[in-house]
Amino acid sequence: MPWFDIDRNLDSDFDTEWDLKRLAEQAREMLLDPSHPGNATDPNYGYSELAFVLMRSDLHQSAILFTEKYQQQSRSATLEHTMGLSLCALRRYDKAIDQFTAVLDQDSDSVSSRSNRATLYCRTGQYSKAEIDLAIIASSIPMNWAHLHFLFWRDDGDAAREYFDEMQTRKNFPLDFKALGCCLLGNIDEGIQYFEQAYQQRNDEMKYLHMLLYLNLPESIIEEAERHPRYKALRREMGVDDAWREELIRMTNELTDVTGIHVQLDESY
Repeated sequence: MPWFDIDRNLDSDFDTEWDLKRLAEQAREMLLDPSHPGNATDPNYGYSELAFVLMRSDLHQSAILFTEKYQQQSRSATLEHTMGLSLCALRRYDKAIDQFTAVLDQDSDSVSSRSNRATLYCRTGQYSKAEIDLAIIASSIPMNWAHLHFLFWRDDGDAAREYFDEMQTRKNFPLDFKALGCCLLGNIDEGIQYFEQAYQQRNDEMKYLHMLLYLNLPESIIEEAERHPRYKALRREMGVDDAWREELIRMTNELTDVTGIHVQLDESY
């Protein structure tokens, strides 16, 4: 199995439709009606469903609150992993490292959590810790995504470019990885082009686009990408904009008496 196919079905236990409003309405029904069929195997499923919708809608602080509410009674390794990505989007990198560590304490074979933790160790300058994770990853995946970050964040730009060029020669190299690699190395136009292609292919990872930027890219590059007209258009096409966030906040706060959670924009907390 190619290195990039391992552990990429991050959302396998959850509905993979991209209609965020439909998913939010479904979660609302489950939270209001304990006898709802969706609660048959997990009475707290509505909390996890809303957590994912909030994450995908860039309401990360609220997503974390719903995740924590879910974790009081249930456990989902997928949700716990994705909570780490929300912490990245909030620039709480140390907390994100702790979150991926918690996932690894439960499942030391989680390639995605170990890779993400190594990436964050690199971006926060903790290279000796990154090297430990990289050695474990390399034992099964010699050419891996986290090592590209190790080269990049240590300012070895030429080596990072050579490494990324070699990665792209691999068969079926994922478009979202091409996009992130191009942006990381400063080619934002080409990176956005790959993001557009990935979206057209209904790439599951694109649901986590905003969070993946903050995990993988320097903030200066993120700011430049988010100002790009084609990136803004892509986000609108994905249904993630201010109008949707306002609607989702209203829908979710209609449940405050049930959930005990009042949703706000991240900067309002």
